[in-house]
Amino acid sequence: MKNIFIDCEMTSLDSNGELISLGALYIDDNGNERTFYAEFNDYDASHSNQWVIDNVISKLKFINYDFKNCVTTFPGTNTIKAVEMKGSTKAISLRFVEWIQDVGDRCIFVADVGHYDISMVFNMLGGAFSLPSNLSPAYTDLNMLIAIDKTLNVDQAFDLNREKLAGDISSDDKHNALFDARVARVIYYSIMKSN
Repeated sequence: MKNIFIDCEMTSLDSNGELISLGALYIDDNGNERTFYAEFNDYDASHSNQWVIDNVISKLKFINYDFKNCVTTFPGTNTIKAVEMKGSTKAISLRFVEWIQDVGDRCIFVADVGHYDISMVFNMLGGAFSLPSNLSPAYTDLNMLIAIDKTLNVDQAFDLNREKLAGDISSDDKHNALFDARVARVIYYSIMKSN
């Protein structure tokens, strides 16, 4: 089973939370990075606290667009290399399903403290019984792997700086969903190589 590293930014971490952005990353058998990045245009920003406004919404890539849809394929193929879009939850859901299906391999999501991300994405996709046939309804939680690898409890693992764990990656893109998915990938493979 192959990994799709996923991260979401949302208006809040409660039952009223709505997706702001979604980033996903998959590495194919040839080592090619395949990415999905979407910003939602139908969330209610008033549900966001000041931290979300300052650290997520103000840094969105397509903040000045109402809609965007750009699909890049590998040269000479119909294989999707990258999707960048801004749109409604429905439009993003349809495009994300297409991207997952285009991956082809049986996949599982890997997310850092993923219960928020996975719940929202599965809801967006229509629930666990409506997922693309090549996507597992289970997921791998990176925070749990960090806790096991570092012999910490999950709260201690949660408090560790992810960019430092990934080798001091620093970027103005922190809290960009695709950047965070890339950081998760680096940490995941670092843990897998050490065990």
